[in-house]
Amino acid sequence: MRLVLVSTQRTWGGGENVLAQLALGCQRAGHTVGVAAPAGSAVAKWSAKDPSIERLDLPGRGRGPQSMWRLRRWIATTGADVVLLNDPHAITYGGAALAGLGVPRVGVKHTCFPVRSAWKHNRLVEQVVCVAKAARRECLLAGVEESQLHVIHAGLDRMVPTPQETADAEQLFAAKSPASKHVLAIGSLLPVKGFDTLVEAAARSTGWRLWIAGEGPERPALESQIDRLGLQDRVTLLGFRRDIGALLTAADVFASASHREGLSLVLVEAMMAGAPVVATPVGGNGEALQIDIPGESLVARAVAPNDPDAMAAAIAAALEPTTANAERVANAKAWADRHFTIERMTRDYLALFTRLVGEPTRARAA
Repeated sequence: MRLVLVSTQRTWGGGENVLAQLALGCQRAGHTVGVAAPAGSAVAKWSAKDPSIERLDLPGRGRGPQSMWRLRRWIATTGADVVLLNDPHAITYGGAALAGLGVPRVGVKHTCFPVRSAWKHNRLVEQVVCVAKAARRECLLAGVEESQLHVIHAGLDRMVPTPQETADAEQLFAAKSPASKHVLAIGSLLPVKGFDTLVEAAARSTGWRLWIAGEGPERPALESQIDRLGLQDRVTLLGFRRDIGALLTAADVFASASHREGLSLVLVEAMMAGAPVVATPVGGNGEALQIDIPGESLVARAVAPNDPDAMAAAIAAALEPTTANAERVANAKAWADRHFTIERMTRDYLALFTRLVGEPTRARAA
């Protein structure tokens, strides 16, 4: 099977990570993968590192008539069994560009933000894959037809850092706070990620230091908050990091205070790494944590968003060397290793693709 994955995003985020994991899984299963993305984008640079991936550089932002024409000509010339449209703009422009070619188009809903256009999800693609039941609910609320929707939880390869990488991460932590426990948060620095709540929680706690790995537009606001609260010795912004697996292995707790999530792969990575987890059970994270409302789960400590006091208390509890905490970590690792694997995700996608290849649908004529 030849699969083409289309992205219009310039930067790298959770959706792009899922795309990369799916490409890897499909290649392992013996399928051919092509990637269409804006020239110079994070996805284009990633795909360029693998010569086995067929590539199409889209002009500009990968949107508009020129990109649509180039994508349509590429698919019409080289062929594809299924085209995966990995973000909202890819669904809009890619879905319209490929209309009438007879190639199944699959859109992906990575977030739990409201759906702006039910029409394009109903008419420009054969199927919409939702990364969580929470994302599916948003689609249904907007009027996307139930028959269009299919839930496939994301999966990934477990990151196994080398002993040296782990030692380097431990040294990084110990160099600034040798006597402290270390709480790690990871993600793009955006308001929706709730890093300000974690900073406030650090201000109301003792005995641990907060490390935030990631970059984004919220950095100046976080720096100002840290200065205002006098937390320069308690909170460190690490910037973009490539050693996430090592940092998770070295951390004493992983914390996430997001207000909205599709399904956080970083949360899954933390569970796979054996880090105690404190997180908000929002969107698909509630499914990952096996909980839909604030409270304790079998795999983590869950707190409501925008509650620094509850977050501080949950982190303090997670840091305690108790049998209950050890059981949560073991349960989380077993659950993540069993359910959120790249093999399971790939099987689910390929089953969907195989079904679509064999059945003509209304959307192909849209």
